[in-house]
Amino acid sequence: MAEHPMQLRDLRFALFEHLDIARALEADREQLDLILDAAAKFSRDVLAPLNPKGDEEAAVVRHDDGRVTTAPGYKDAYDRYREDGWPTMAAPPEDGGQGLPQALITAIDELGI
Repeated sequence: MAEHPMQLRDLRFALFEHLDIARALEADREQLDLILDAAAKFSRDVLAPLNPKGDEEAAVVRHDDGRVTTAPGYKDAYDRYREDGWPTMAAPPEDGGQGLPQALITAIDELGI
């Protein structure tokens, strides 16, 4: 999870100093930084608080009638994840995504999203 500032610093070093993705993509580093900050905030504020709940209650319960129940908060977190556009970050713009490069998607994944 993105609870430690060192993780963001390390990701920024790898992306911007080592890989130099801003130049390679001809993208604005500030915009890419904002995406990383938003991913870290989502991970810290929405996903991390669910960890103890998931440890205390079963994360997924399948009922005989086919219904599925998740631990409290998981559905709301998934709805927000979807509403915020995280699943489509790598999809091409013509398909409704943002067309972000795999290097940035991998960094976002590392933050726990």
